[in-house]
Formats: sequence, C-alpha cells, structure tokens
Amino acid sequence: MLMFLFLAIIYMGIMFLDYTQYSNAARDAARDISLQSTIEKRSELINKLNTNPPDAVTVSRYATQITKLFKAVWAVKLLDKNGAKVSDNADDAVDVEVSIDLQFSDEGVPKIVSDLGLSIPIIYKMKLEKT
Repeated sequence: MLMFLFLAIIYMGIMFLDYTQYSNAARDAARDISLQSTIEKRSELINKLNTNPPDAVTVSRYATQITKLFKAVWAVKLLDKNGAKVSDNADDAVDVEVSIDLQFSDEGVPKIVSDLGLSIPIIYKMKLEKT
C-alpha cells in the first residue's frame, strides 16, 4: 500500500509538470499574438495554432511535450469588447483568448483513467496591442 501511495505521488508530480508546461505555453502564445505588429501576422499565427493538429514548429516555440500523459488541443480566438468571437482579421478585436485542453492520452495513463474522458482546460485571455 505504501508503494502504491509513493507511485501515485510521483505520478501526480509528473502530471503537474505537464500542466505547468502547457500553462506557460498558453500564456506565451497569447502574449505573442497580442504583440503582433500587423493583423496579417496575427492572423497567420492564429491559423497555425488552430489547425488540427497544430503546426508543430509553431507549437514547439511555446511547449515541448515532456511526457505522453496528455494530448494538447489548442484553440485561439479573438474577442470584441463584448466578449463575442470575431474573425481572425477583424479590426474590432480587443482581446485574444488561447485555450489548451489537456486530454489524457491513451499511451501514458492507465486505461481506466483514459476511459473516463477527463480533460484539464487552460485558458488565457489577453488584451491586444494596437497595430
């Protein structure tokens, strides 16, 4: 029983390491998008992160997969002053919202955990700088 408890603590620590990695990645991506000098550059970066799967080179700027516990699903959207989603090249966008949904992968976790379909959402919202 003591061995099981010890392994569970180590496992939770590794999960927290992944969560921290992707949390920082979401914040960095939101900051990069908000600081783009033109609408075209901002739109290009958003499109690279919104593809399924996202562009590997772009994602590697923000996060390096440490373990295979999670599969990260990225979503980026621009919001107007009322919080409604607008298109990627809209002039009236005031905020950017980057969300990463960490879903348990089939490889790194026990089958009973992956079958539960649990996920951990990470959301960062940031004001856009004037272009």
